[in-house]
Amino acid sequence: MLLMLGLLVAIIVTFFVWSVIHELAHVLMAKLLTDVTDWKIKPYPQMVETNDGKRYFVWALSMWTYKGEVTDRQTAAIYLAPRIPDVVAAGLLQLYWIMPPSVWTLLFVVFCIGGIVDLAVGSAGRSDLADVTKASKALGMPQWILSAIGWVIALAASLPVLISAMKLL
Repeated sequence: MLLMLGLLVAIIVTFFVWSVIHELAHVLMAKLLTDVTDWKIKPYPQMVETNDGKRYFVWALSMWTYKGEVTDRQTAAIYLAPRIPDVVAAGLLQLYWIMPPSVWTLLFVVFCIGGIVDLAVGSAGRSDLADVTKASKALGMPQWILSAIGWVIALAASLPVLISAMKLL
């Protein structure tokens, strides 16, 4: 019972940690590629209203302003930036195979799965505000291609480990 409660707490903390990582990835890429003058993040679920009056649910939000023009490639890079730490988490998850069974291993798996969940959810692209939607528009390519790449990486990295990690529970 205590292990399950600890696991639940770890999952909740992991959500907020990955929300911060995700939103900071956008901001850092924007700062690398453009002249960002101001930025902020809101790493928690909320409703946002767009300029055309539509309301959307978002898991977290980052905002930044910059000087000058931004190219389509820069825009795509900014919106795809969170996939970098997500893919790193997918790679790190493979260390599971050489780790001894323990509570620390389980926490490590939960943390890495958080990045993979971020990748999978980010690949869904179910609204005009979704990163994958904005990136695919900027690149002039069908959204399903970027979505499929994200889902393949997420599934290939996580399924074998998740099935095996069940033995820790």
